[in-house]
Amino acid sequence: MVCAAINKAQEMRPYVGPIMLDVHGFDWELGKQRDGVLWDVSHCLGHIVGQLRKLGKGVVLLHDGSAEKNHTEAHDRREQQVYQVVQSLVDWLMREKFQFVALDAVVRPGSRQTSK
Repeated sequence: MVCAAINKAQEMRPYVGPIMLDVHGFDWELGKQRDGVLWDVSHCLGHIVGQLRKLGKGVVLLHDGSAEKNHTEAHDRREQQVYQVVQSLVDWLMREKFQFVALDAVVRPGSRQTSK
């Protein structure tokens, strides 16, 4: 609902979007049981890499909770694990010759269509 309202708003027309994700990182599951296994950095990274290999490209959703108030020890541990996932993912992407591109190279500003 919110996304639809924003996308229809005239004042938002000059901006790029909407941008959606292709791969859920499931980083919020770090340290929890997921599908019968403890979801750790290697499981999270393996999931993302598997999806990117299948798709050949994509936008990966990961979360940064550093702005949250009242950090707990578990929260800080999870944030450190997300950081490890990102470091390993960037290393893998570079080894595999993936390219990092700015949004305006993918989506034309003021349009809803991707560039070819």
